Amino acid sequence: DGGWWLPLITVRLSTQPPLPYVSEAGPSEDYIAETNGLIAMIKVQGLQDPDVLEELNTRGITHVYIGQQQGSVNGPPLLDVDTLVNDPNFKLIYNEDRVMIFEIN
Repeated sequence: DGGWWLPLITVRLSTQPPLPYVSEAGPSEDYIAETNGLIAMIKVQGLQDPDVLEELNTRGITHVYIGQQQGSVNGPPLLDVDTLVNDPNFKLIYNEDRVMIFEIN
């Protein structure tokens, strides 16, 4: 999946944690809770929720990457592509095959 390569290719940070992030020391004491908290917030409230958008802004998250598998790894996708395409808060800036990158407005 391109998600692991994004920081190297784009020279940008990513919210994708390293695979063993729950069993190793993270860059901060609350790294696991912070990482899982954002995912839980998106699952419950949806990416379009104003509080979620504010949290993304606070964390400096400017783009959303949807990979070839559309987030379907161990269950249904966390993000709904059709909703993002039709939401004015997100601008589709890249689309090839099933890979999409959205800029957060």
